[in-house]
Amino acid sequence: MVTRAPFLKTRYGGYYHREVPEEDAELTHVRPGTPCGEYMRRFWQPVCFSDELRDLPLRVKILGEELVVFRDQSGTVGLLELHCPHRGTSLEFGLIDAKGIRCCYHGWLFAADGTILETPGEPAISTLKDRLYHGAYPTHEHQGVVFAYMGAPRPAAAIPGLRQLQPAGISPDPGPEVLLSMQLAADHGKHDGPGPHGVSPYDRQRCGVHE
Repeated sequence: MVTRAPFLKTRYGGYYHREVPEEDAELTHVRPGTPCGEYMRRFWQPVCFSDELRDLPLRVKILGEELVVFRDQSGTVGLLELHCPHRGTSLEFGLIDAKGIRCCYHGWLFAADGTILETPGEPAISTLKDRLYHGAYPTHEHQGVVFAYMGAPRPAAAIPGLRQLQPAGISPDPGPEVLLSMQLAADHGKHDGPGPHGVSPYDRQRCGVHE
């Protein structure tokens, strides 16, 4: 594996930075089932800004997953798998309803928690909506940002709560910097002391400097 020094000690030293280190998949891959991906799913992750949720659903890609986020007419925010389980239509083109989001193809209606509320086109005796669910993740709004918990399903009381850490103080003006100036992590237990809490899964030292 190529070791690439972060700094050089000579002018015009690009020669020493020709080789690119191999990707560390253990740290950079966040798809489902990867070590880093499963670790990151133990924390609340930012999904979008609250003011992005208006009359249309919003397609997002979080931790390698294609999802759709929306706010129904009752004000509830939902984060669902992108494709309708019925015929695979993208819910990006769905219709916002009073209690959820309705697929634009056959009109199936999904609540924010994945409950299937209506299944138009199915026989009157169909029990699909009573037995099945669509993939969904819990959401939480905080200071104008929508967060999602994408870890393994657990009772609502067992999902880690949001804990606000020390602001970085990048800018006094509200805006996109909120994601940089405010960190929110899962509170996995008691924390003593006033300092920020939460650590990286790995602690690696920088490489040396080329002579």
